[in-house]
Amino acid sequence: MDTNTLIQEFYQGHKEDIVSFAIDSTRKIAATGQMAQLNHSNPKSKIVSIHVWDVANKSQLKVLNNFHTIAVVLLSFSPDSTLLFSCGNDDQNSYAVYNWKAGIILYSGPVSKGKVNGISWKNDY
Repeated sequence: MDTNTLIQEFYQGHKEDIVSFAIDSTRKIAATGQMAQLNHSNPKSKIVSIHVWDVANKSQLKVLNNFHTIAVVLLSFSPDSTLLFSCGNDDQNSYAVYNWKAGIILYSGPVSKGKVNGISWKNDY
């Protein structure tokens, strides 16, 4: 919110409900994860996106998709902001660790059938 004008601005990149949010250690970059969205070009598949965006001007930096299938329920930036962890709402609560700037998954796999409520980064990752 602009404290002088009291006007709020929002990132407008998602087409479905946002269910997760993370902000990096500099407070300049945010990531938001959404619920599954119908893929109009292939109605049998869904699009579940993670958007990484600039907090100051609400501009999109990267969109990460094609991994999660239902929703992105947890996001967390690494301490140096180069990596982004995501956890999905599928049967195994699958996770991915992205080099978000390059748009690639470095690690991924199932977590467990139990609900995932948080993540913690080690300093020597």
